[in-house]
Amino acid sequence: MRLLNGVNNIVQDFGYNCLLVPLDRVPKFKDEFAMYCRKKKIAAGIFANLSFTDDYIQAFENIIPIVIIGSEMKNSGIVSILSDNENGAYNATTHLLDNGHQEILLIASDLAIPDHYSRMLGYKKAMKENNKTIREEYIISYLTQSNLEIILEGLLSRNENAKEKPTAAFVCDDSEVIRCMSIMEKLKIEIPKDFSIVGFDDYDFSVHLSPPLTTVRQPISEMGEAAARIVINKINDSKYIPENTKFETSLIKRKSVKKI
Repeated sequence: MRLLNGVNNIVQDFGYNCLLVPLDRVPKFKDEFAMYCRKKKIAAGIFANLSFTDDYIQAFENIIPIVIIGSEMKNSGIVSILSDNENGAYNATTHLLDNGHQEILLIASDLAIPDHYSRMLGYKKAMKENNKTIREEYIISYLTQSNLEIILEGLLSRNENAKEKPTAAFVCDDSEVIRCMSIMEKLKIEIPKDFSIVGFDDYDFSVHLSPPLTTVRQPISEMGEAAARIVINKINDSKYIPENTKFETSLIKRKSVKKI
């Protein structure tokens, strides 16, 4: 919602409205996309939450001005608005390490999403710099909540004295934290008493979770505003050549991490 609000804050001042379209409703072929834009009177497109397989969008850059939020289309003229995902994840993982956690899970709904992949790189960097073993079984990319529940139950139900039992997780999206908390409640695992969690995004609900979530904040509204300014400038000036923009992230410390 903050992303959409950020876009709206800019485009409405220029007489435009936002049309929210799920990616699976967007035509995948160039001619069909051009017809779709004419029919819907679409002047520009801002795409978010793309995966590595969504590179077909590169074919659309000469139809309407396009900006991508959260991923990068290399070798194309499409500009990207990014947050420093890798450094944010590095700081999140380092925070867990600084609090004594050595066996740390990484949980992502889909590592084919560039944001999540970059966050995995930050997690691995922090683990490596602190001479911690990166266990492939600890890097969890799941398809459904039932899959995640099976995986977590297997890892977290190990004997308390097991040397390789996870004590914390870096979760790549605060929305996924809700799923993790639900599963841990079923497993009678209390956060942060029994298990610590750090998330990423700092959505509006993150501070209201129980416990309030320690997470990485990215300036989502500002990223939306930046994307909107670029497409407005491209609509008004076809010769305008924008550059990729990367926003800094910050670690917001709350109550979901315990020092051990």
